[in-house]
Amino acid sequence: MFSECSSLQNVDGLINWNVSNGTNFERMFYDRSSLKNVDGLKNWNVSNGTNFRGMLGGCDELSDDKIPKNISEKI
Repeated sequence: MFSECSSLQNVDGLINWNVSNGTNFERMFYDRSSLKNVDGLKNWNVSNGTNFRGMLGGCDELSDDKIPKNISEKI
């Protein structure tokens, strides 16, 4: 989804996205090495998600403690 966003540093603009019907989040932010902040995902309802493979893979600047619990429990 964000594969060409090479300078993406945060996802604050996504905080109000309704992803409650989403099931596949695979590689959504894959290899976004500049991504440092994913607080914008903290309100996401990902309870219907079944595939989170590589969702934040390759996000070298993003430490595990910066990933919101709702997402970290799934990946």
